Amino acid sequence: SAGINAFRRLSASSSRHFIELQSDRLALNIGALSAVAAYLVHSVVDFNMQLPLNAFMMSAILAVLANPGAPSETQGGSRMGDILRETLRYSLPLLGLAAMIYGLPMIRSEYLAERARVALRDGHQQESLDWARKGTLKDHDNPELYFYQGEAALQLLLLGKNKPAETLGLCREAVDSFAAGLKVFPYDSRLAVKSAQAQAASGNYSAAIDAIDFAERLDPNSALVEAYRGMIDFAFGYFAEAKLCFQQVETMGGEEAIVIARKGLKGIEQHSSAGKPLLPN
Repeated sequence: SAGINAFRRLSASSSRHFIELQSDRLALNIGALSAVAAYLVHSVVDFNMQLPLNAFMMSAILAVLANPGAPSETQGGSRMGDILRETLRYSLPLLGLAAMIYGLPMIRSEYLAERARVALRDGHQQESLDWARKGTLKDHDNPELYFYQGEAALQLLLLGKNKPAETLGLCREAVDSFAAGLKVFPYDSRLAVKSAQAQAASGNYSAAIDAIDFAERLDPNSALVEAYRGMIDFAFGYFAEAKLCFQQVETMGGEEAIVIARKGLKGIEQHSSAGKPLLPN
């Protein structure tokens, strides 16, 4: 309501006083109102505030609506108020400078993580692995780099085109990368799920189950966690347990999880007798 009231006042004053047309307050007010309207429309189909940058931007936009101009422009202020406004005016660029200084060292690792992500998306697993390795050599605080390093190694492993020594190395690298990522960000269920898959690929059933149990504690309502639990049981030949997991996924929903579950159920039908199953990817 403050933004709408400010729009009415600013537009009315602009029509009366030519000097007001030289001010950017009305333009900022219209832009901020438009941004809030777009946010409200988008919020009907998606939640936006889980991203810190989105929350930061919306807080700035709402601040513009709450105070479209300096109080001294419309009414006289006390000396203490003037001092406070001057202090706040200079504190904002200082905060921006501090944020820039804090963020500058992270640019390189974010760039390398993005290159690794794009390469992996395009099916270039070795290129993705090389970019991620380059990042983790110097930056040990970016969990995304460890995720893409582990995921690229895991995908290369599951392609099955490696020599025995390379297979062992990729297995170890995938396990170690996801473990390192969890040390940086221990609340990422995605890293925990992938850690379980890597442990299963290395043949360590106990460690795989421990990892998937940890992922379930982080995200107890995730159908994807249940799907990967089924994958692990399937990989080690526990078809009855895997079938229960996959059937549970069907009731929980989730497009990616359902694809995995249906693939697993089809695999169980093909391996109804005891044998060495393949690890689904």
